[in-house]
This record gives sequence, structure tokens and C-alpha cells, in this order.
Amino acid sequence: MRRVEDPTLLLGRGTYVDDVKLPGVLEVAFVRSPLSHARIVSVDVDRARKLPGVELVLTGAEFRRSRRRLRRRDDGSASPRL
Repeated sequence: MRRVEDPTLLLGRGTYVDDVKLPGVLEVAFVRSPLSHARIVSVDVDRARKLPGVELVLTGAEFRRSRRRLRRRDDGSASPRL
């Protein structure tokens, strides 16, 4: 069977998931400590919250205080309880 997608991909004209931009969709980023067993006593997120386009900055402490808890689905994956 002849592959019809190859010329498009080889010429750099392919469309990938990262290329698709849908209106109203937000992106997420997680920042982790470079020290695996460090005790984090504080996190300054003021500059991050002031950046243009930032909708939410949530620290671990804020997450723990929130009312949302994770529950396990039947398939073992986690989902937020609303």
C-alpha cells in the first residue's frame, strides 16, 4: 500500500497536534523542584501571576487547601471530584 502522507511530512507541511489552536483552550505548565528530596518552605509566584495571559498559578499548598480532591476511577486513573 502506497503511503500518501510522506511527501507532506517530508516537505515540512505536516500538521501536528501542537499546531492545532482552538479558541478558549488553555495550556498548562508544571514547575518541579530540581532537588528530589528538598523540603520546599515557600514559593514566590507573584511574578508568574502578573504575566500576561496567565489565568491561574496554583502552588502545592493552595492545591491541598482547595476543596477538590482526587479520587480513583475504576480504571485506576485519577480524576478531580467536582
